[in-house]
Amino acid sequence: DFTIAVPAGAPVTRQFTIENEGPDPLNLGTVALSGSDAAQFGLTQPAALVLAQGETTTFTVSFAPTTDGFKQAEVRILSNDM
Repeated sequence: DFTIAVPAGAPVTRQFTIENEGPDPLNLGTVALSGSDAAQFGLTQPAALVLAQGETTTFTVSFAPTTDGFKQAEVRILSNDM
């Protein structure tokens, strides 16, 4: 969530954690950005793609707007979680 004012040309990065709270292994697929402003965001893929119960992994999303104004994108995480 980048609900702060970020001037054009001033990048901001946030780290997010994925945790497997279930009893079965969590199999992660590709983490992707979508939306009309997705090109103004970047991301790193999680280091671990299979998480056992209680394990975590992280990924980062960066936001580097090229123009002023409201921007939005959605992070989609494919997995075997129902």
